[in-house]
Parts: sequence; structure tokens; C-alpha cells
Amino acid sequence: MDLLHLVDVPGAGPDVQAALDRRAHRQPDRLDQVGQHRVARRPGDGQVERGVQLGVADRVVHRRAHLVDQLAQRGDVVGGGPVRGQPGRLGLDAAADLQQLDRRDVLQPGGEVDVGGQRRRGQRPDHRADPIDDLDDALDLQRAQRLAHDGAADAELRRQLGLWRERLADADPALLDVGEQRLDDQIGQALPLHAAGTPFDHERKHSRQAIGQLDSSTCSRADCRTNGNRREEGSVRIRSVSTAVVAANFDWTIVQIETDDGLVGWGECFFAPGMTSIVTELAELLIGHDPRDVNRLTNRLYAAGSGAGSAGGILLNAISGIDGALWDLTARAHGAPLWRLLGGRFHDSVRVYADCHGSSALMSLGPLLQLRPSGRMLFDPGAETEPLDLDLVAENAAAAVALGFDAVKFDVDVPGLVPVSAGGRRLQPSALDLLVKLIAAIKRGTAGAAEIALDCHWRYDLPTARAIAERCADAGLLWLEDPLAVENGDGLRELARSTSVPLATGENLYRWAGFAPLLRDQAVAVVTPDLGKVGGLAEARLIGQTADAAGLAVAPHNIAGPVGTAFAAQVSATLPNLLALEYHAMSVPFFDELIGGGPLIEGGRIAMTERPGIGVEVDVDAVRRHAKPGEPVFGDG
Repeated sequence: MDLLHLVDVPGAGPDVQAALDRRAHRQPDRLDQVGQHRVARRPGDGQVERGVQLGVADRVVHRRAHLVDQLAQRGDVVGGGPVRGQPGRLGLDAAADLQQLDRRDVLQPGGEVDVGGQRRRGQRPDHRADPIDDLDDALDLQRAQRLAHDGAADAELRRQLGLWRERLADADPALLDVGEQRLDDQIGQALPLHAAGTPFDHERKHSRQAIGQLDSSTCSRADCRTNGNRREEGSVRIRSVSTAVVAANFDWTIVQIETDDGLVGWGECFFAPGMTSIVTELAELLIGHDPRDVNRLTNRLYAAGSGAGSAGGILLNAISGIDGALWDLTARAHGAPLWRLLGGRFHDSVRVYADCHGSSALMSLGPLLQLRPSGRMLFDPGAETEPLDLDLVAENAAAAVALGFDAVKFDVDVPGLVPVSAGGRRLQPSALDLLVKLIAAIKRGTAGAAEIALDCHWRYDLPTARAIAERCADAGLLWLEDPLAVENGDGLRELARSTSVPLATGENLYRWAGFAPLLRDQAVAVVTPDLGKVGGLAEARLIGQTADAAGLAVAPHNIAGPVGTAFAAQVSATLPNLLALEYHAMSVPFFDELIGGGPLIEGGRIAMTERPGIGVEVDVDAVRRHAKPGEPVFGDG
């Protein structure tokens, strides 16, 4: 309800009533809404002290009473108790505070009005005959200041700002307070009340500051922030989005989102060339927005990238990392762990499986899978020249078990099991004998203490994949991952019909739509979305829930550093059909150093604690020590 629609208030001063009458044609009269919206019938609502000429101040009284009623309908907390679903039952403290404020700050006996500490009777003493003009000017100024704060002001607008500020130099603070509230109404927000103390003193202070200066003001209250020149209770706005890249076995691109009150959220993007540049471009669409509107902001990024292919690809890597940071920040703003914000956990701790690669540790790879420092691409024939050592395979498996992992994964496409022709996808039948020996070595190392999964990295054609599945049929595998190219959905369905070995795929699929055909046809037994690239938390959860409805398990792919791993664990804990979460950094000695506070993974599990957000704190100094050369560290350059 607009302030100007209170057009027939008993006791209104003649100057105010005349001004209102002159403007009655501007907008439809909605006086009837006053009675309809009043739900808290306290003594004094809709009334003015007996026969007092109140001038502008009667609008303040009525407006404040109506705001409390609006909050009662909205279900906000007033006074100290919730009022959701209980119209008319306001906190007694709030009602008392309101009436005390009305009488102390506005209504004075003898026909006088106390506004901003100055006692006034009836007509305003200055030359300004129309208080509603003051109100309009206040609104115009606040709109212009907000545009200027957002960087949208041109020279003419700045000139108008100066004129409005000059005109409002002697305006009543209470009037400006009402003007600020009217502006809030116009954008669909009501002025919140404080739970303790006089509810409006703080708001009046901000109104005077907003009119008196162009720059946004700072308030010492922890729950109060300014957005441009309009204060919102408990509001936060994104101030910066920055990145750092850690050169580990992969590029770990960490996203930092910081708000105007210093709150920070962390996310991580799956590696890709130019990833930090993409995040920087997308960041422009986030600055000034409330980070807690995660789904809206993520959809905004989808829409912005629609021309660049937001249905998949590296743009989704960037969006996923940003989305993760927004969720972390949102959970921290609520002082809660992320898993709790998502409806609670199915698992007190998340089972983690160790990716052991092969007989040697995975070499450090650049964003295009170049072997550092040789520069050769991983999939080039002969790029991995070290031969497969089955004894080392067994030792690696045993080491993982010793660390508490009860599930391990090894690569099938190791030297000797890689197609030797460039672009080829077929193995010679004799090469499959090595696969049998590889499985035997893994079992020797685990000694029955861990389940086994194998990863093919999309290397093979359908006949070879079928032959591999046949050799694994008696191994009791947890799953056989990505035996075919991700584009070969029809081949995967045919393979699933011809083998009893559980198949898995998903790390190179994007958003729920990318998984839907395989989930519908149950072409796999295990889906493996990667939280660093799938398109955001909401998409990942929908994939998991759809898989659960189809009776399929989820084992999120994860080659991230500790930030991405912690985030994936929080989401995984909320999935009833979780099988295990991947850990791919056994060969990275500084994994836990980047977050401090002890190891993230203990006994092959990640505990779901009450720590807020994703449950870890990034050690920026450690990130700087291991940063990729040439990449800035969270804007430091």
C-alpha cells in the first residue's frame, strides 16, 4: 500500500490533506485496503490523537502501524515471537514500542508535532508549502543515488542529484524516513522491525544518512548493511568474485565470493583452458546481488551464456564453481552446514573411494591434459612411457587400504592397455590378458578389504568394451566406468544389455537433461556426475533424486582439490543412494595444507560436522605457495 493512498485520515492537517487531494488523480484510491489489511486491532490503529493538527507526522503514525500489520501477515518475527499464520497476534513488546514511539517522537499534546527534535504546530514554518513534494523529491533522490551507486549515472543525472540534495537540505528527517519506506514498498519490500528496542530509531538514522550524502553509509550493527543508499535489514550484497589456481595433479581453480560485509564463500571449478577468464566475465553479472538467491543467480548465468552453449562445456565448469561458492556463502550466512540447508543428511559421514591411477602416481596435467613438464598430451600414443608394474599396483592398493579406504579405483587404459594407433579405440585380444593380471594385482593388494572399480576413460569401441566386460565378469567389480565415448549412448545401452558388470558414466554429462535419457533407459547402474562441472548443486541433486527413483546408485566423479571435495561431500551426504565419492589426490602432498585444520578425509570417510558452509576454511597463504605461475591469487595479481 502506498503512503499517498491514505487520503482521508481523521485529523490530517490542512496542508497535508490539500496536497493529497491535489494528487488523488495520479493513482487509484486504495483507501479500502487500509481496513482490509489491518489485522492487529491495537488501540489507536487508524486514529489520530484527538483533534490535533498533525501535518506530515500523522502519516508517520499511520504508516508505522500499517507496517506492523503487514509484517504480521507476512509472518515475520515482531517483538520477539513468530507471528506466521496468526494474523493480529503481534508481540506485545512491539505493540508497546510502536505506541511509545508514536507518542514520543511524533504526537505531542496541544496540537504540536515533534519531528526530528523540532516542535512544530500545524503548518510547516518554512517556505515549503507542500510536504508531499518533499516526499517525491526524497524518492527521486534515492532512485538517482541508487543508479549512481550502481555506476549507471550520467552527467545529467549527477547534476540532478546536486539539485535534489540542495532542495532537501531542510527536509524533515521523519518525512525522509517515510519516503524511504514508500520506496521500499514500491519494490515489494516492507521495512523490517528490530526484535528489541525502539524499532524505528535505526531506520531514521539511515534515512538521514541516505539523503545527506551520495556514498552509502556504514552502520555498526552487525545485522544491518547498506545497499547503495537503501538499507535492508540483514541484507548482503556480492562485492567481489575472484579466483586462484593451484597447480596440483590438475589445475584446481578456486572461486572466492566476498560480500559487502566481509562474508566469504568458496567454490571450485573443474579444470579447463581459460577458466579464470570465464569466471571473471561471469562475475560481472553477480556484483551487487544477494548471494543467497543462488538458484536465481545460477539461472542468470545460464541465460547469459546461452549463446556460448550453456547446455554443456567449459562454461558449465565455471558456473558450477560459482554456484558452489554461492551455496557455501549462503550456508555460512545462516551459520549452518550446507547439508543442513539441503534438508539434512542421510549419511553422518561420506564414504570416499581412492583413485589409485595405475602403478605410478598420476603425473601433473595442464588444462589440456598436457603432461607437465614434457608438454605431451596424455592421450598421445606412448605419452606414458613407464611400463605397467603389477607389483606397484598391488602396493598402491594396499596403501589405500592402510589409509582406511574400503573402495579403490584403477585405470584400465594404462600402458599396454591403450590403443596404439592414433585415434584408435580397439585393443588386440592379447592385450586383454594384461587386464586380467591387473585385476589380480589389485585384489592382491586389497586382500579383500576393499571393493574395486575400473575406469576406461572412454577409450574403446563397443566390441572392445564388450570384451573388457567379459574379462571382468567374475571379478565382482563395484563398477566399470566409461568404457565407451560419452556420445555413444546407444552403444552403452547395448553393452548394458549384454553384461552383468555394473556400468557407470556421467562425468562428461551436463545438467539433468544430459542424464535423463540414460536414467530413463537404465543404461547404467551407477551415475557419476561431477559437482565441479555438472551445472550446479540443484542440477546435481535432481540427477541424484532421479537416479534414486530409478533404483540407480550415485558415485560422484571428483578430481578436485579440498574445496571441491568438501563441497561434493556435503551434497553427497544428502543423497540416499550414494555409493561413494571419488578422491583423486593421494599423490598430492599439500592437499590438506590448503585448508588447514587437519585432514579432510579420515579412515576413508569425510565427516559431516556442524561447521558452517562446506565445513573447511581456505588457507590463502598456502594457496599462494602452490599457485600456478602467472595466475593471480584472489585478485592479488
